[in-house]
Amino acid sequence: MKLLWSCDLTSCEQPFWDPSCTYGGVFQITQTEIRYYHYSGVENTDHLKVTTLSHDGKIIETNLYPLPKEHLLPYLWKYTLIENRPAILLSDHAYFDINEKVIIDKPTPALTKTYTDFYLDNPYHLTDDTFSFPPYEISHLGSFGYLCRKDGHEIWRYKGQGYLYTEIEKYDQYIVFGTAGHGGRFVCIELASGNVVFELNTKGTTDYAIINDRFYTYFQNKKGYLAELSLDGKTEFLELLGVVIPNCPISAYKDKILTISFIKKKDEYLNPVLNFVQI
Repeated sequence: MKLLWSCDLTSCEQPFWDPSCTYGGVFQITQTEIRYYHYSGVENTDHLKVTTLSHDGKIIETNLYPLPKEHLLPYLWKYTLIENRPAILLSDHAYFDINEKVIIDKPTPALTKTYTDFYLDNPYHLTDDTFSFPPYEISHLGSFGYLCRKDGHEIWRYKGQGYLYTEIEKYDQYIVFGTAGHGGRFVCIELASGNVVFELNTKGTTDYAIINDRFYTYFQNKKGYLAELSLDGKTEFLELLGVVIPNCPISAYKDKILTISFIKKKDEYLNPVLNFVQI
């Protein structure tokens, strides 16, 4: 892995103890631009902030859009289509229309279905959910770990650690997921056998990306790293500028990875930095 460039996104500094400094959000990547949608607190009000950059790391423009009073936290935002229009899903009643550049704060059947399909409309989602990969079914048993059934019969259990913080996703013959709390892990398991392919203590995994049998997520230590894990058990780390926070997005584009890290400045402020990594 090689860091191609880093871009300082600081336009209004925020204290590192402020939850909004996680800069949770989503990336939208086109052939010519990178757009980063995230939360920004401005004069005690909440805004959707859109930073647009070129592929060589130059900021083209930055825009702020006031958010509805009731909206979901940034790490729940999702790029999707609402009535065939590209949008950033904010909640069950609000979304940002990318083409018109306005926030639509009005429930519609299409919006409700998109929200329900993605979040399952379940307050215990990622706590008591069952994930189905026929003929296999994975049940998350909270603090008791994970149970896999095949055609209704138990075939393996995985104890695991921490709370499930991502979907359980099937990749080829494997499942991958991330946990947070109690150290936090990023885990890959062979679905048929229950054999653990890798289990990395990341200090908390809330997002990851996959490119060609390689898996990417944040790794926290005294410094911040991008971790690359392979199905053959090999792990590689790339040191990023400053520190990393698990709630930040990580996204793949062709053979590149986009990440967010933070450089600590005076008075305990953290400056957000966007990193573009060649894998």
